[in-house]
Amino acid sequence: MGRTQTHADSPGALAAAVHEGRIYAAGGVGIDDVTDTFEIYDIEADTWSSGPAMPTAREHLTAAVLDGKFYAIGGRTGNLYSNLRTTEVYDPATNSWEAVTAMPTARSGFGATTLGGVLVVMGGESPNGTNPQVEVYDPAEDAWFALPNLPTPRHGLGVAALGNRIYAAAGGTEPGFFYSDAVEVLTFESASFSRVSRSAETFFCNLPVVSKLLRGSVC
Repeated sequence: MGRTQTHADSPGALAAAVHEGRIYAAGGVGIDDVTDTFEIYDIEADTWSSGPAMPTAREHLTAAVLDGKFYAIGGRTGNLYSNLRTTEVYDPATNSWEAVTAMPTARSGFGATTLGGVLVVMGGESPNGTNPQVEVYDPAEDAWFALPNLPTPRHGLGVAALGNRIYAAAGGTEPGFFYSDAVEVLTFESASFSRVSRSAETFFCNLPVVSKLLRGSVC
C-alpha cells in the first residue's frame, strides 16, 4: 500500500463515516475558520478525492451513513451559542447534497448511529450545559421524533448500535474538558423500528451483560 495523502490545513472536530469501501469526512475547524470541506477516502486505492462542498460549514458535527447516504448533522460555527439544527445529506449516486428536516435540538459534540432504518442522535453540549435529548430521524417520513433522554447528559460521547441496543459510552458531563466513564444502554423490543417503538417499549436501563468501561459504571 502506498503513502496516504495528507493535507497541511487538515481540520479538527470533523465528522466521518464509512460506506462500501470509502470513508466520507465532512466539515471541521482549521487554522482560519470552520470549513465546508467534504473529502472521500478510497480505502483500497489509498487515495483522497474532493467531493462537493457541504452546504453549511461547521465543526463538532456528527455523521452517519443510512441507506447508502451520508448524513451530516448539527455542529456549530463558533462557540456554543452558534449550535445548529442543520441536517444535510450527501447522495453518492448523484454526487450532491440536499437539506432535510432539521434536528429538533441544536447541539454540537454529540453522537449518532443507525438502527432499523433510522438515524439516532444523543447527547451534545449547549450554552446551558450538556444535552440529554435522544432524537431519531426517519428518512421515510422526513421527520424527527424523541426517545427517552440519556440518564447522564454528556458531550463527546461514543455511540454505537448492536442488535436491539444502542450504547452510549463515556463523554463529558459538563461543556469543555470534562470526562466520565459512564456506559448507558438504550434497549428496544427488536432491532426493527416502527411507530410502536417510539413509546414505552424503548428504555434506558442497567444491563448485567454490559461490562464496565475501565472502572466506570453502567447507567
